[in-house]
Amino acid sequence: MNISKNIAVYITGHGHGHLSQTIEVLIALSKKNQQMQFKIITSLPESVVIARIADKIPAAQFCYIHDKTNTDIGVPMIDAMQVDHKKTVASYNKIHSHWDDHIHFEEQRIRALNIDIVLSNVGYIPLQAATNLSIPSVALCSLDWASTWQVFGGDDRAGKLILSQIILAYQSANQFLQMTPHLPMLFLDNKVSVPFVVRKGKSKRQVLEEDCPHFIGKKLILISMGGMDAEIDFDQWPKVDRVIYIVTGNNCLPKGYYHADTIGLDFSDIMASVDIVLTKTGYGMVVESVVNQTPLFYVARENWPEHDIMLKWCKENNNVLEIDRGEFERGLTEDKIDMLLSQPTLNKVFEVETGTEICASHIQSLMRTYNIV
Repeated sequence: MNISKNIAVYITGHGHGHLSQTIEVLIALSKKNQQMQFKIITSLPESVVIARIADKIPAAQFCYIHDKTNTDIGVPMIDAMQVDHKKTVASYNKIHSHWDDHIHFEEQRIRALNIDIVLSNVGYIPLQAATNLSIPSVALCSLDWASTWQVFGGDDRAGKLILSQIILAYQSANQFLQMTPHLPMLFLDNKVSVPFVVRKGKSKRQVLEEDCPHFIGKKLILISMGGMDAEIDFDQWPKVDRVIYIVTGNNCLPKGYYHADTIGLDFSDIMASVDIVLTKTGYGMVVESVVNQTPLFYVARENWPEHDIMLKWCKENNNVLEIDRGEFERGLTEDKIDMLLSQPTLNKVFEVETGTEICASHIQSLMRTYNIV
């Protein structure tokens, strides 16, 4: 008789890239073992999670749990490109001044859900709670909050204690699966570098043009900050007659701009169908642009630990052009668009299943070690 195995899946609400990484691994695990039950614990809206799963995991195999504890705050942002330094320090100080209480809460939740293994992208408190309960755990991500705290957090006695607690919590996991391109995480000895994890879209350009004939002959540009807010006054952008913009988020859009939610396509398929994407240097958007070979405009994130690593990898594998914050606010010009599109076509082909399968295999191997079969 097959007995269901309960997997707690913690996903930070810091943008949508963490969600896209994790869901691909869950899809692979689901295909290998339909007895797995995923308890998806996140502060992201349920609608966002369900849209990413999009019938790729049977509904009976997962449930959504809204995480209201605020124990994984990521890095508080002013907007998609700017970290709120003051709020970051205050928020982490608040959490770590009640460290034992947060750990105890997660221990209780894990017990109540009858969890067999914990996966976390990339909150550290659930990992420490799992260790305390002698339950195996895996962190999976391209970054970690210890590295970001070293950049944006405090360096006083309290700040050093916070860093120590974060590192020890990550170190307590059985493995930290580092999805390429990733931070070095030199302070961890349980890290395992794996290939990138991403969903490759299918070009639906013909479908778009059949539904919207006025798209024919136009250049389509996707503007997305990876699930983070970026207030843009598109009325101030120059009008480029041969360009149509597809935009995520809640910005008010003038004529010639379309909300991505109204296009009727999966986000990855939109990425594969457009001519250009404009984004920040975050994992999900950058890696999806690479595997779909969609030329990329990026806005740099000041001092963000991943930025240089992410950008170097992206430039090696895609056509890329920077626009500074001022250009972003003033809008893309026709010359800038032509500059990116005139770069030689790379025509690289990527095997997107490799990283996902390796992550799933590591997790399955750990489950076998603990007789979670």
